[in-house]
Amino acid sequence: MLKCRDTLDTISLWLKTGSIDADNLVDFPWEVDKRNDVIKAVHPKYPVEINIYCDDEIGVLRLQIVLPAATIRLDSEKRILIYRKLLKMNALPLTKAMLTGDDDYISIASDLSIKSLGKSEFNDALALLLAALNSLAKILDLTDVLSEAMVEGLIKLVRKHIDKGYGRNRLLEYLVKVVGLTREEAESLLREVLDPEDQTIYL
Repeated sequence: MLKCRDTLDTISLWLKTGSIDADNLVDFPWEVDKRNDVIKAVHPKYPVEINIYCDDEIGVLRLQIVLPAATIRLDSEKRILIYRKLLKMNALPLTKAMLTGDDDYISIASDLSIKSLGKSEFNDALALLLAALNSLAKILDLTDVLSEAMVEGLIKLVRKHIDKGYGRNRLLEYLVKVVGLTREEAESLLREVLDPEDQTIYL
């Protein structure tokens, strides 16, 4: 019987390998961190963190994105309006809108059976999840929140590569070729992220 650990290992391999010219999401080289049977995956061109985890008991793999938008402290009228919109969103195929954590963060998820999971189905789930996230942000007027989360996600990626030993030139190449920024956008981002003494590191 297929186990979650094997499924997560396979998915991790799918996401880590690939080409920056790939047509399918799953075939692009993602940034992947796998710990304690949970995959945290980020597409460099759409830097929001997708949590991927699995339940052996029910044989279901879940892909989930949590927006930094807590609803627990909103007044009752605003919460009811948000909940109504979230319920309506659940009419979308393969995705579900929900509340997560003690502070009721807004999130979007997709569930897949590990028994029949293939690369094509997983790719479709990724595409639908990101499309649903965009729709969710528009419907709930959270496009600014999503944009800020993506900027923060990109900064985290840059810092991750700095920790790996990337110098300024390699960071520029990564931001232009992999992330898809213009050179001017990449230069601007690095001016914000790098410490002044690191601005002259070119390796």
